[in-house]
Amino acid sequence: MVDSFRPAGYEGVRVSGGSGRAEGTTAKTGVETTVPVEPFPEDRAPTPTVLIVDDEPDQLGLLTAYFFRAGCTVIGLADAEHALALPQDVELDLMVLDLRLPGMDGWELTKRLRSRYPRCPIAITSVLDVEDYPAADGALPKPVTKAHIHKLLSSTIRRWELDRETDGGDRR
Repeated sequence: MVDSFRPAGYEGVRVSGGSGRAEGTTAKTGVETTVPVEPFPEDRAPTPTVLIVDDEPDQLGLLTAYFFRAGCTVIGLADAEHALALPQDVELDLMVLDLRLPGMDGWELTKRLRSRYPRCPIAITSVLDVEDYPAADGALPKPVTKAHIHKLLSSTIRRWELDRETDGGDRR
């Protein structure tokens, strides 16, 4: 299923549903990147929701594809301001934040989102040295690979690892 999720006053947010119960053939991010959608079993537990904030369309598309194929629901946004505009009741299982963003930078965004979602793990993705990252629960240095995504999911979202073990590996 490809759901459109639009906070009041913002038309650019789209959620690609990791459940994969798709009628169409693509899932979209806020920057109009497409990701193939494949059918997903109906008896699957709720999928983890991952917020990705990266202003580079290619990187946002790549991260969206990797997380989507790993069975996650993805909210992909291109800047900090739109991430902070998400409704308070959005439940997130993981946040993946770039540091070099237009407007508010990733360091400030990390601080604000940590305050807003204190129990949600944060992973930083950047071309900068890992030593320069703010305190976070995970790191995804660029260039990111599928193996990096799986390792991050395994270390931050326990139910993802358990579900992965029962279905024999990769979801997509």
